[in-house]
Amino acid sequence: MWIIQRSASIRFSFMIPVPPNMISIKRIQDEPSPAYRRLLDWELRFCLKNAKAIFRQAKYVYNTVVKEKDPLMIKNCCDFKKLEAACEEYGKGRLIKTKTENEVTK
Repeated sequence: MWIIQRSASIRFSFMIPVPPNMISIKRIQDEPSPAYRRLLDWELRFCLKNAKAIFRQAKYVYNTVVKEKDPLMIKNCCDFKKLEAACEEYGKGRLIKTKTENEVTK
């Protein structure tokens, strides 16, 4: 009997904004490695099953850094506002529309 141990992590402290036109769909079935396909499938299923909790935690980390300005969180997280400004600057003139906070949290 084989025991398969899987582990992955979501690093909320390193979240970065991505312009919508830079996002692409990853087709798991197109991956040549069966082992890597299984891993991607497992990770996708986990994320779909836990989507509400994942978004809730992401929002908590973001708000703790940006709105509450918790010093420890600021020390251990990316500068989200600076990254958002850089993303916005990158998007200028590239005909992209960035999502509003309401669109992202729905």
